[in-house]
Amino acid sequence: MTVQAGETLALVGPCAAGKTAILRLLLGVDEPASGVVRVFGGRANDPYIRRRVGYVPARIAVDPRYTVRDLLDFYAVLHGGHDRVWVEALIERFSVDPGARIGRLNPFRRRIVGITVAVAHRPGLLIFDQPAEPAPPSLRASLHQLIAELTAAGAAVVTATRSLDHIDTAANRVAVVDAEPVDGVARARHTDAPSTASGWLSSA
Repeated sequence: MTVQAGETLALVGPCAAGKTAILRLLLGVDEPASGVVRVFGGRANDPYIRRRVGYVPARIAVDPRYTVRDLLDFYAVLHGGHDRVWVEALIERFSVDPGARIGRLNPFRRRIVGITVAVAHRPGLLIFDQPAEPAPPSLRASLHQLIAELTAAGAAVVTATRSLDHIDTAANRVAVVDAEPVDGVARARHTDAPSTASGWLSSA
């Protein structure tokens, strides 16, 4: 299965189906039991490759004493720098307070911060692990616009969700991840409108 530049693939399946395991493979956190995972033609755990990837976790787990600016500056180092003009535009778009401490933000505001940090370096691949709760309509509209801008610039997006009704990002391709793996491999029924194909994604 391949995700091309400018495409958005949604991985849809119930809890424990293997969606997050697939994302971990793409992030280079885990190695596949079999098969090969390539990101930008290289190994997912290559530091250079990882700099080109943005990740929005379902829950942000960082030191609660960090401010939003601290987090942006920290990831700027990991990603090899940020476009400051772009970052300031994101802060304004999502009404982010750079001086706010992460521990004092509600889950909704933390999610906005996570999205801002993930796209601050204009990633070539954005990996989006959605929480069980759907985003409010106002945020979903802003996210759809942001994803459209990123994909128009050539980025690929992979998002994982329990239900298409809860998806926060517009998707032009869908892979339904089965709950029961077969021989350690999570099966994904891959759908491209108007045609249908099936593929296999290695699962940890």
